[in-house]
Formats: sequence, structure tokens, C-alpha cells
Amino acid sequence: RGPFAAQPVAWRGPPTTASDDPVVPARGRLDLRPVPLVGRCDERDQLWSILARVRERGVPGGVLLHGPTGFGKTALAMWLAEQADALGLAEPLVARHAEVAGGQHGLAAMFARWMHVQGLRPEDAIPAIDSRLAGFGVDHTDARQILAYLAGGQVRGPPQGDGSLAFGHPLERQLFTAQLLRDLSRHRPILVVLDDIQWGAEARGLMRALLADPEPGAAICLVATWCTDRAGTHPGVADEIRSIASLPSVEAVAVDALSEGAMRTLLREQLGLDGELAVRVEERAGGSPSYVQQLVETWAQRGWLEASAEGWKLAEEAPVSLPRSTRDAWLGRVEPLLARWPSPAGQALELAAVLGQVVDRQEWVDVCRSLGIAPPWDLLDALADAGLVGIEGIEAFSFVHAMLRDAFIARAAAGGRLARHHQACARILAASAGGTVAERLGRHLLESGDPVAALTPLAEAAGLAMDRGAYYRAEVLLIERDRALRAAQLAEDDPRWGHGWLLWCRLLRVRGRSDQVRELAARTAAVGERYGWDALVAQALVALGRAELRAGNSDDAARHLGEAERRARALQDGELGCDALRAQAALLMRRGDLDAAAARLQAAIELVDPERDPMRVAGVLLDLAYVARQRKDPDEAAALAARARSLYERVGSRWGVANTHNLEGEIARLRGDFDAAVDHYEAAVRRNRALGGTLSLVPQVNLGLALVQAGRGAEARQALVAARGFVGDRPGVALMGTLHAGLAGASALLGDWEEVTHHLAMAEQILGPAEYVDRDIPAALEVAGARALDAGRLDVAHAAFSLAARQLRALADEDAARELLAKLEAGAR
Repeated sequence: RGPFAAQPVAWRGPPTTASDDPVVPARGRLDLRPVPLVGRCDERDQLWSILARVRERGVPGGVLLHGPTGFGKTALAMWLAEQADALGLAEPLVARHAEVAGGQHGLAAMFARWMHVQGLRPEDAIPAIDSRLAGFGVDHTDARQILAYLAGGQVRGPPQGDGSLAFGHPLERQLFTAQLLRDLSRHRPILVVLDDIQWGAEARGLMRALLADPEPGAAICLVATWCTDRAGTHPGVADEIRSIASLPSVEAVAVDALSEGAMRTLLREQLGLDGELAVRVEERAGGSPSYVQQLVETWAQRGWLEASAEGWKLAEEAPVSLPRSTRDAWLGRVEPLLARWPSPAGQALELAAVLGQVVDRQEWVDVCRSLGIAPPWDLLDALADAGLVGIEGIEAFSFVHAMLRDAFIARAAAGGRLARHHQACARILAASAGGTVAERLGRHLLESGDPVAALTPLAEAAGLAMDRGAYYRAEVLLIERDRALRAAQLAEDDPRWGHGWLLWCRLLRVRGRSDQVRELAARTAAVGERYGWDALVAQALVALGRAELRAGNSDDAARHLGEAERRARALQDGELGCDALRAQAALLMRRGDLDAAAARLQAAIELVDPERDPMRVAGVLLDLAYVARQRKDPDEAAALAARARSLYERVGSRWGVANTHNLEGEIARLRGDFDAAVDHYEAAVRRNRALGGTLSLVPQVNLGLALVQAGRGAEARQALVAARGFVGDRPGVALMGTLHAGLAGASALLGDWEEVTHHLAMAEQILGPAEYVDRDIPAALEVAGARALDAGRLDVAHAAFSLAARQLRALADEDAARELLAKLEAGAR
């Protein structure tokens, strides 16, 4: 099979994976022959043409199959994957997702299956990865990087002590995944199935990374499925998926009820039912092929079908009523198998369903044994033979459809066993090491009826999600924790209320909602004062101070942060004291008091141990490097940045290392090497752009400022306008002042004096009340003023040089301020 087989113009023709002959529903035999995909010709035409377009153009493209559960979205996606594989059109990779993710879910598990390294030790996985990549002509990707990517349960972790291989943020994983797929696609087109993306934040991020601005030279076709009736507990997920569907490179395909003609073909021609029975089933099915297939499979297994001249009809002993739902049809199919085993065997399958859609075998064994149930391996084999479970190597097995899992959970609930099952799962997960099980543990505890015990792991999971930048996931978890709080009926003086409010503050701060942070932090501080939550009050004051600082209320920020520092000292809490001092230093830097800012940061670094908390120490070192940069000391800034980078590398935080790219751009710009600065900023922007928002704002702004100083006006304006789009035009936001100063410089380079005047006025309006100073501002304004002098626009030059001089004086750089004003005076003569 060659890497670039020709694609037929049309897909219609003999199927490659199933027979067109009618399926004979003989007792015990129907489940041995898969029912071919029936109908959906328009949908298959769309899928076929999208794959053809991707192959022809060599540019990523995507399709979103959306609709309710049970109507065949996954079947359509897998049809295309099977056809592409059988005809040599593309290499298929399949990622599954679930509401509570296990080790077999997500993109890392997809690659682990494809590379055949699940469960391997690092020393065995690396040669397997090398071999798989070599078959695709990929020889420049470090297998150890891929090993680190897969280390979240897919292999047993990277070699000890090799922290630089860790991925510290989902953006790193997202960029790595996108690049790996691009590398593979150079050898052969790639088809990626992303099933149930409503539960796959990383998969949604991958779609944005590849499809928001598709890069030529990568024949990658992404096929995603979205169960619109399973959109999760956060409405923002549905909005995010709709935004992906609106991309020009994505086609949205609705998968609703099967047409009457296709349903008749399925019932009469493929399944061979007689006319009367086919009509009854069609009326109840509501257009769901899943309902039909499970119902007829059940009848065949139980021997309830007998031949007639018109086709298969129900035997006399068969029940007259039909299942009410597709879930009931699934359960009806599995019950005959369960009846052959003792009742504990069925309960073991219920436990598997409670564990997840894809089940880790060892977890299942441990949970079963904790309840005195022997794992029924022979029943599992029988279910696999019946096409009800899939065997995922030696590590796991999976239910073939979410509704089958739902059916087992409903069975446990009807038998009064569901809470006990969740308790057993929680006990086993509680014994697991690390924070990766926190979300699952919290949910199991909550569903077991122990909301108090669920609070801690749900809070831990929310914090970890925010550490990874998975903010939708964090919000869902905080909503779950709030539900647990209400169910726990805690007294109003319980500090766990305050802990939750502070977690919300952290999430809202990342999203730039300063007003909400101020309100919630103030409530935490007030309630905490009343009930003696000393540590929480101090943390709330830090959050309140940061929010006031972001809003430009420097006096209020100073008051709250000073009080937070005092309380941290009284509590002897070094981490809290460090955070308060860092926030104070940020305020002092904005005011231009660099000596006081440096003193605060030196005091902060003495409060934390670099061995125990290297990430916090690295953050302080970066802050000190920015102080050195404001002092125009590039050598000191570079030395501090190198120390910070060393700590980030030691703990394996690529996200932390990436943050030094922006600082290295600052240092290069300070040295006058604007081309090198642009390179650093562009690298930082590339690593940040997939998450957007404030995470990519700072390097984007700095890129524009460097382009201004390099005299590249058109590129500068483009970069700065893009940055402004991240935050909107919000007077009072200090960073907007920098943006307007940069846009004034870019517009002056282009000779657009109306725009220059506008941006100078906006910069003056914003920077005065905000008391915000930064060396970037006079640098951009000097470009605007100098160009204005050359053009004879003395009024514009006066406005630019005057604001620049005030900024320099605030930075205690009187010599530079006098030099600028002297240029203005000389130009006015």
C-alpha cells in the first residue's frame, strides 16, 4: 500500500468492511455479522469530498458531525476511517472521550494505541516509537519528547530525573500534537477521528490549532462528533464547539433521524423483518438506527424471531411491547448474556460502567475484589464476541456505545447498588498516587452520597485544571464543588466556603473579570474576618489587591496588599507572603519605583525554598529580571532570566521556559537588536496563540513594539491591532495605554497623522489616571515624535515627546527625558 493511493471520485460501490447480503437473524448468529451503514448518502458524500479536498490541496480541513445520541455519528466517522484505511487514502487515528476521562481517553491515548506502546516501560517504548515514526519518514522528532507526551498513563513515565521532557501546560501538548500530525502527514494523508468532543477540551484545542489558520503542506482531515444532548454541565463548551464549526475550514453536518426510506431499507432489506413488524419497530425507533440494531440483536439472541413468507416475525413467546428507549434496547440485548452467569457477574459489569466508558482492567479488578466479586473474565469475552465491548489491548476494555454504559448504570440504580458502586470506586482511587485521579475521586464521592469528602478532591482537580489552562474544565469542576457544598449543608462559618470563593477568584482573574474578582474577594475577606479564617482572609486580600491593580486603582491595591503582607508575616506563611510581596512589586514597578520593587522581590525570594517551590522562586526571578530591564541593565536581566529558566527546566515546565522567550525579546530590544527581539516575540506568540486571550496578549504587544522600533510600520500596526482585538478598547486598562503608544508609533511610520493624533489622545487619557509607567511607552512615542518632526507636524511631536518625557521621569531617567525635550525644542526652531 503506497503512501498516496488515488481516491475514487465517488465512494459508492461494494463496501470494504461488510456484505450487502441481508443479515440472517438466526438464533445466536445475528451479532456475528456487522450491519452495514444504511442510507446517509448525502452525509457520506460530504465526508468523501472533504477528505478528497484535503488530499488534493494538502491543507488541513475538518467536519463536525452533530446531533442527538444514537443516530449514527460515530458510525459515519468510523465508516470514513475504515474506507480510508482499506483503500490506502489516509492513515486513520481515533481519539475517544468521556465525561470522566480515563487512561484510554484523549489524544495521548490515541497516539499510544497507534504507536503500540500502551503499558510499556520507557526503555521499551522508545524503540517502538522510533520504529513507528521511521515508517512515516519522521526522523527529526525526538522519541523521548513523544514519550513525555504519552506519560499521562499511556506509558510508565519518562526516565527519572529528565524533567525537561515534561509538558507543563495543555498548550504545549496541543502545539506538540499539531506538529506531530503535520510531520506524519508529509508521508501520507492523516485522518483523525475525534469522538465526543464535548468532553475533549484538548481535542477542541487541536481543531482550533490546525483549522483556525490552516497551514499548507499538511494533509490532515479532522472528523469530530458532537452529541448535542450531552454537551456537559457548562454552556461555554457548546459555544466553543459552535465557534469551531463556524471556521471556514470546517463543515458542520447534522446527523438526525434516519430517513423513512433508509429506515425501511434497514428493517426490510438488511434485517429482513416482515412488513408488520418492520412498521411497529419503525414507529417506535424514532429514526434511531442504534435502537433498531440493539432491539433486533436482542430478539435474535433470545430466539424470538421465526421465519415467515414475508420475512422474520416475532415468535409467540416474545413480549408484545417494545423497549421504550434505545438505552432499554441496549439493556435488553445484554440481559440474556447476563442470565447465564451468577448475579455478581452482572454487578461486575455495573462497576465497570461506573468506572467509565473505557475501563482500566487493573482498576476494575481492584474494585470488584474490594466488594468480594470475582472479575468474570469469561463473561467479558462473551460480551466481546457479541460486539458489546471492545478489547483495548492488555490494559483496558470499553463499552461499544455510551448508551450501553448508561444502561448498566441504570441497572445498578434500579437495584439500589449505584451509591455502593461509587463508594467502592472512590476507595480504590483514593489509594492511587498523584493528583490525576482527583476529578474522578471527587465525582465518585459526590455520587456515593458523601459530598463533604468530595470537596477536597474536586477543589484539587479544579486547581490542577487551571494550572493546565483548562478553564472550561475548571469551571465545570467548581460548579460540581458548589453542588457538593450545597448538598453538604455546611455551616456558614465553615472555611470551605471561603476556599471555594477563592478558587472562583483565581478563575475569574485569568479571564480578566476584575469586577467579579473584587466582589468575591471582598466577600471572602469580610466573611473570613467574622469567622476567623485568617489564612483565607490574607489570600483574599492578595486577590483583591491584584484586581484593584489591574483596574488601575493603585491606592486601594497598595492598601490591600500591605495588609495581606502583614497577615502573612503573622501567620508565618512564606508562600502567601511571597505572593503579597510580588504583587506589591508589580504595583511599584508600574509607578516607576524600581528600587522599592526590587527590595520587595528580594524579600519575597527569601521566604520560599527553591528546592520545595522552584516554580514560585522562578517567578520572582523573572520579576527581578523585568526590574533590571526597566533599569536598562540587559546583562543583569539576562543573568536573572537564565536562573529562572534553569529552575523551570529542572521541574520540567516547558510553559515556564516559554515565558522566558518574551523576556529574552525584551532584553534583545533593550540592546537595540530589534530583529532578534522580533524572532523571540514571534516564537512566544506561536506558542501562545492557540489559547488566545490574555495569555498571548503580552508577547503580541511586545512584537508590535519591536516592529515599531525596527521601523516596520505596516507589520507593527498589524500586530498591535491583533493584540487590541484580544482585550477590546477599554479605557482604564493600563496595557491599553501601551497599545495606543505603539499604534501611534506605527501610524507615524506610515504617515497616517489622523491615526497618530487619535492614539496619542487615547494614550494620554489612559496613562495619566492609571499611574502606569513602562520603558516601552517612551520608546514607541519617541518614534512617533521623531517622524512628526520630520513631517513638520510640531503639534503631534509635542504631544508624543511630552508624554514620553513624563514616563521617563517617572522611571527616574531624567537624562533621557531632557534629551527628548531637547530634540523637540531643536525641531521646533
